[in-house]
Amino acid sequence: MLLRQLAEPGGYGLPDPEDCAADHWCGKLRAERSPGAKEWRGPCPVPKCPTTDDRLLVFGVWGKGVRVVNSFCPHHDKDAVRAIVRGLVGDCAPGKPDGPAPVDRDALIELALSEMPPTSLRLAMLELAGMSTPDALDKLGIRRENRSRVISGRASKLMQKPR
Repeated sequence: MLLRQLAEPGGYGLPDPEDCAADHWCGKLRAERSPGAKEWRGPCPVPKCPTTDDRLLVFGVWGKGVRVVNSFCPHHDKDAVRAIVRGLVGDCAPGKPDGPAPVDRDALIELALSEMPPTSLRLAMLELAGMSTPDALDKLGIRRENRSRVISGRASKLMQKPR
């Protein structure tokens, strides 16, 4: 019961969506609440935007969260504005980030310098790129009886050639 209250908006510890819009979104987006409505308006959040109107971005509370409703900026499309807003408000923004997660540079260097058999190295590179292990093994053409050896990095040269 307590865990459910913590997870619900307005529960203990988590802000109500309206409070989140007022506290987190307004300060970072320099927005003001529209009188008599559950929506806020502010300037375009894209840095160095040439438009000077202070009412180009519209966001509001609908359901259990805060959403960007529209952007009237003539210089930037709605998707670009959403990406900037997601960067500014962080975890308060709904949805998932666009595109795959960036590859960790240190992990890639470590992988390149490792003493792995070639097929295991290819598998690790596909996994680092975001592909699941079964999909990567299928893509490499590794037979089912050899998969555990390739995963553990102890496949012999004969087993590494797909048939």
